[in-house]
Order: sequence, then C-alpha cells, then structure tokens
Amino acid sequence: MLQRALSRVSEFSWVLLLLLLPLTSLPLMSKLVGSAMVMPPSGAVLFVLAVIWLLPGLARRMSLPPQSKPLLLFVGVAILSSLLAFLLPFPLFRDVSFTRHTLEAGLTLAVGVCMFLVTAAYPQDLQALKRSLGWINWGGLFIILWSLLQAFEWKTTQNYPEWMVTIQSFLSVSGPHFFPDRVTGFAFEPSWLAHQLNMLYLPLWLSASVRRVSAHRLRVWGITIENLLLAGGLVVLWLSLSRVGVVSTLLMVGFLLLKANLWLVNWIKRWIQARQKSMVYTLTASRILSIVLLLALLLFYLALILGVGVMVSKADSRMAKLFDIQALQQGNFMVYANQLVIAERVVFWQTGWDVFNDYPLLGVGLGNTGYFFPDKMTPFGWGLVEVNHLIFAEDGVPNTKSMWARLLAETGLVGFAVFLCWFLVMWATGGSLQRRRSPVLGVFGLAGQLAVLAFLVEGFSIDSFALPYLWVTLGLAASAWRVRDQFNQ
Repeated sequence: MLQRALSRVSEFSWVLLLLLLPLTSLPLMSKLVGSAMVMPPSGAVLFVLAVIWLLPGLARRMSLPPQSKPLLLFVGVAILSSLLAFLLPFPLFRDVSFTRHTLEAGLTLAVGVCMFLVTAAYPQDLQALKRSLGWINWGGLFIILWSLLQAFEWKTTQNYPEWMVTIQSFLSVSGPHFFPDRVTGFAFEPSWLAHQLNMLYLPLWLSASVRRVSAHRLRVWGITIENLLLAGGLVVLWLSLSRVGVVSTLLMVGFLLLKANLWLVNWIKRWIQARQKSMVYTLTASRILSIVLLLALLLFYLALILGVGVMVSKADSRMAKLFDIQALQQGNFMVYANQLVIAERVVFWQTGWDVFNDYPLLGVGLGNTGYFFPDKMTPFGWGLVEVNHLIFAEDGVPNTKSMWARLLAETGLVGFAVFLCWFLVMWATGGSLQRRRSPVLGVFGLAGQLAVLAFLVEGFSIDSFALPYLWVTLGLAASAWRVRDQFNQ
C-alpha cells in the first residue's frame, strides 16, 4: 500500500515538475530560502522526487545512465576546487561570508545535477518519454500564450494592465517590472525566457517536427501540435529581443540545414551515379557538384546571417550600430561593444578570464570569482554604470555573467575539460539515438544535440547551474539511451 502511494506521489511530482518549468523565480520560493533571482518552483518538486524516489532507488542500487559519470566527475572536481579555495588569499569583499557563499554555489550545482539524474532515470519506456514530451508541451503553450498577451498589450496600449502586473508579481520576483516592448513570459527577464526556449522547448519542438513525431494524437492536415508550438515559440523568441537567444536559435537551425544539405548532396550524387555508365564522368560530376553546392551554401548562410543582422539592428535599438565598425577599425573592441550595449558583459567575461589566468589549474572554487572583481576589473569597466552599480550598490558577490568564464575561473582547466567531456558524451549519445529505428528516440537524441549547440552561445549569457532547462533536455536524451538499451530499438 505504501509503495503504491509513493509511486502515485512520484508520478504526480514528475508531471508537476514538467509543468512548472516555465517559472524561473517564484516569489514564494525566494521568501522561503532567502532573496535570490534563480528560484524555480520545479526545484521544490525535485526535492520531493529526490527524497521519495531517487535516493531510495540509489539505495537499492538503481543503475544510473553512463552519461552521468563525467558529470559526477565534474562535481568531484568542483568540490575539490572549492575545498582548496580555503587556502587561497581571498581579497576582502563587503561582509559576505565566504563559507556560506561557497555552500550556496555548491547547492545550485547540486540542484542542476540532481535534475539531470532524476530526468535521466525516471522515464522507464517510450510511452513515458512521449507522455513527458506532452506535459512539457503544455508548459510551453502557457509560455507562448502569456508572452503573446504581453506583446499584444504593449503594442496596442504601450502599457501593461494592472491585472497582468498583479499576476506577474505572483509568478516572478521581477514583480511589476515589465520590460518595454520585450516579452518575458513567466521568466525573470527576457534573456531568461530566450534561454528556456533555446535549452528545452525549441530543441524538442524542432526535433519532433523534423522527425515527424508528436506526443498528441491531434493532427490537422498533417500539422502536429509540436509544429504549431514551434511556430509560436519562434515568434516569442523574437519578441523577447534577446540577442544571444536569436544567435542560439540560428545555430540550431543552421545545424539542421547543414544536415539537410548533406542529405541532399548525397541524394543528388546517388541520382547521378544511377544514370551514368562512365565512372570517370560520374566522379568528375560529383566533385564539381560538391564544389558548386559548397559555394552556394556558403553564400546562402552568409546572406542569412547578414539578413538577420539587418533585422535585429532595425528591431532592437541596442543593435542600431551593429554595422558601424569604425571602432573596430581603430582597434578598440570595447568601444564597439559599448555601442552595442554589451560592454558590461564583456567586462565581466574578461574579469573571469583574468582570475582564471591567476589560478589556471583548479580555479578559485564555486561562486568565488566575484571576490576578485574589484582587483581585476579593467579601467574601462570602472567607467560603466552597470559595473559600478553591481560592485557598490548590489548586495552579494558579483558573477561573470557567463558559464564558460565561470567554469574556467572557478574550476580551472581541469573542471572545464571534464565539463566539455560531458558535453561530448551527450553529443555522441544524441547521434547514436538518431541512428536507431525508433523515431521517438531520435527526437530526444536530436534535441540533446541541439541543446548542446545552443548552450555554446547561451553559455555567454547565463552562469547559473540552478536553471533546469539544459539538465532536463540532456536528461531526457540520457533516459532515451536507457530505453534504447532496454528494448534494443
């Protein structure tokens, strides 16, 4: 009886976790654990699942997917780096407790890793994976509808009604502070909305659309729910005006186009070979065709990049000087970055890089880069308003605003290399799943590869381990691997 009750609670918690993914910073959660921006309510549900399902399963020697091994090794490196950091001569920074801050940073990593392990181990078969995709779709639908409503209110009234502000105040610690002409969904800010779309929803919808798989029976003229959600998600991404988000999406789409191009080239070569008797002629035609198609594709991608650049420069005032490269011609990249309103981010990245240069092997430990900001900040950085506000007015310790800079500065070359190894393992897992006969497995495999690609860019905008979206997508890919081994499909 108890086992059956726990099973039902676990299943309900799993569904609730997937439905709550759109929320990134619930005020109630923030009050319970202290002031913080990254407070997804899915973390509370994750805790329940970890206590009543994951830990008992591990106690019964439940097997974890092999993809978890390099990730757990990275956790070990991060712990070692954080312990050795107590031996380093840290600069004084306000009255922030070094020990407490390190523990809080470690807790965010624990949340992310636990999210991956639960997601990788909970779905037990293909139907469970499809049902999970269906619940994720419902959460994505709520994001799209709420974001489009935000855009409609702003476009029509240049303001947001009181009822919308009240609802948003319950759902995000950003409260009533909407962004003019930029949608946020249920996230803390527009860039976080773009992040959750690029790390979870768009990879799954792109993959399901390419593989012609749906978690729902409803189809209208061959159009699936995932096709419609993909269209809506792309519109919402554009309305967020997240520059990193747009580049991440372009990278995913470009990868799919490249795969389509390679398939087309091979198909044309086979078509020529089937109709030509002369082997010499066939080889010559194939080589000429490959060169012509390569040049055509390069021109197409160049035109695509330039076209998107023009669109972004017209739609976003921050990018109005995208093609004004006079500062670059004079050798001053920081001035050019300041023109595009990204100078603050570049300064944070550079500071993290300078900390890494001083402690290249294992870094300074999780969450500790900010202690070095006053000493490592460049003179140009001190002239930026946001940087001064972060150093002198904000509570807490600054961060690098980039996962890649953070990994280097806080875990050194060792941690960075192990994390990249985990990414390579997940990439190989995605490729293997796409070679299986099951289209459903292929969806999660391709989605995992797309998420890895997108994070190469998103990692320059997000530096928190606690945001669940990358962990869920890669966890589902690892879960699909377990199903593949179990059913040999």
